[in-house]
Amino acid sequence: MKVLLIGGSGFIGSHALQKFSDNKWDISVFDRSIDKGVQSKYSINFYQGDFQDRQALEEAISQGCDVLLHLVSTTTPGSSNDAPSFDVSSNLLGAISIFELCVKHHIPKIIFISSGGAVYGNPIQVPIDEEQPTNPISSYGIVKLAIEKYLEFFRHNYGLNYTVLRLSNPYGVGQNPKSGQGAVAVFANKILLGDEIVIWGNGSVIRDFIAIEDVAELIFSIANSPNSGGVFNVGSGVGSSISEIISLIKNSLGIEAKLKFLPSRAFDPPRVILNPQKVMDQFFWSPKISIQDGIDKYCKFLKSFK
Repeated sequence: MKVLLIGGSGFIGSHALQKFSDNKWDISVFDRSIDKGVQSKYSINFYQGDFQDRQALEEAISQGCDVLLHLVSTTTPGSSNDAPSFDVSSNLLGAISIFELCVKHHIPKIIFISSGGAVYGNPIQVPIDEEQPTNPISSYGIVKLAIEKYLEFFRHNYGLNYTVLRLSNPYGVGQNPKSGQGAVAVFANKILLGDEIVIWGNGSVIRDFIAIEDVAELIFSIANSPNSGGVFNVGSGVGSSISEIISLIKNSLGIEAKLKFLPSRAFDPPRVILNPQKVMDQFFWSPKISIQDGIDKYCKFLKSFK
């Protein structure tokens, strides 16, 4: 079996890569760069290029695969609002190029990593299931939802088989705390360095955090399953406030945190918890790593570099 990871050098991609390698898949990665040690260790077919370079994308996709995993995002919920036109031109147009090339080269299955928080906006009720209205309040969420809609367009018109994973907040070993994305990673690194943590609001904002190992397990299950297709929430089903996350990290590191509170941001819904029952039922999957165990594991990983 062959898998092509678009954006396979990133946080989610590296864990998915490990899972596919463990199960003896033929792995190709398309990205701007890749660690030479990783490429050698896993015998990866590496295609170097920018996500917005259609010719480079076609070079990778034309080689064929059983599953294409689309992981690239050039923005975050915060940064997307500062440059919506860039968000659209890079992420949406880049995704459409992928889908067109998948049709052209007869790729049988796409897995797209969407956002389980941003596409819903301010939820009507919590936990959120897939039937709730999608009313994104950030450019990031609007573009993720537009990509989902284009996947359905390509399925309806060209028979492209896709699975959308509306992911909550993944965290875990390997997450770069300097990327600016991922509350657990950013907070843990700042506490370890003695730097100030900026909290938007009073710390009561609740999010659903899921360990990256659980995400990688699900991605592989879907890739390996004939019973794929559709849109699925992927989260732990458990909410934790920002204050609770900081407390768990402090306890794990044994270090106090320096906090600075600023006014809440308009694009931050106060409470987002996903209901993952649909994906659990269809793929016989369930999240196994608790937030406490996951944070302890990440803090141990982070301390090993200090």
